Amino acid sequence: MSDGLEEFLLNFEKEFRGFIDRTYPGNDLCGKMINYALGSQGKRVRPSLLFLTFRLFSKDVDYLKIIPASIALEMIHTYSLIHDDLPCMDDDMLRRSRYTVHVLYGEAQAVLTGDAILTDSFSIISDPSKFGLVDRMSSEVKLQLVSQLSSGAGSTGMVRGQVLDIYATDMKLESESLVEQIRLNKTAKLIQTAMSMGALLGDASDKKLEEVFKIGTLLGEVFQIQDDLLDDTIKTKTPGKDKRSFKLTALTNNTRTDLVRYVSLSMDKIKNKIEGLVKSGEDYEFKKYINQLMSRTY
Repeated sequence: MSDGLEEFLLNFEKEFRGFIDRTYPGNDLCGKMINYALGSQGKRVRPSLLFLTFRLFSKDVDYLKIIPASIALEMIHTYSLIHDDLPCMDDDMLRRSRYTVHVLYGEAQAVLTGDAILTDSFSIISDPSKFGLVDRMSSEVKLQLVSQLSSGAGSTGMVRGQVLDIYATDMKLESESLVEQIRLNKTAKLIQTAMSMGALLGDASDKKLEEVFKIGTLLGEVFQIQDDLLDDTIKTKTPGKDKRSFKLTALTNNTRTDLVRYVSLSMDKIKNKIEGLVKSGEDYEFKKYINQLMSRTY
């Protein structure tokens, strides 16, 4: 991990933990459930990508400027996991090596916990100071961030992907085009959003924002393929769940060898596209991180 990213993540964890304890102290059931859900230690992929993309365009490393958007992203991701784990969806008992929210509090309360986290995420961007966070964003930037996040998470993004995923599983479909649509919407759109938000906060030009959008889409797709490849081995959620529940994944119509090759070729494309965005050497942190991300074993 690069020094810059490591320092950002230390700041992020400090600010995020402070935000959680201030906003959801756990003195009532709602706060207690949200505190539990947000308190587990994730990989922080989306905040990391937001930061690293921000760094591609901003020479002034202002961690506090990007903290509200980073927290909102992580909250959107967490709410999606809570709902994804529900008995009516993927029915998982474990997430991040801990019991899922519905196991501890019941299905109805888990739905409401996810709903609260989703709703609050937009408030964090629109009014960070209300939550004790530093506010260094203009009103125009806040509006654009909310638009990016809602597009990536809602009916044109992550939720759409989840709808297609459930439909394909229920109907036992094996269409490769459907696999691609699920991958694009369920996972890639939020990865893409993280990078787009970072570029916007870094004052990237409109042309470079378009390029970041394309890079984020491809990175999100190969990230999901890597997740599919790891499904049978990881221990932070119920291993082998996708295969046993007949879920449509990259492995449904492709061999492991072909997918590994595709991921490798796609990573080369991503690195080449990033090199076209900035001066030589300025993309080192970003490329180092995505190498680590795609070689992960969990």
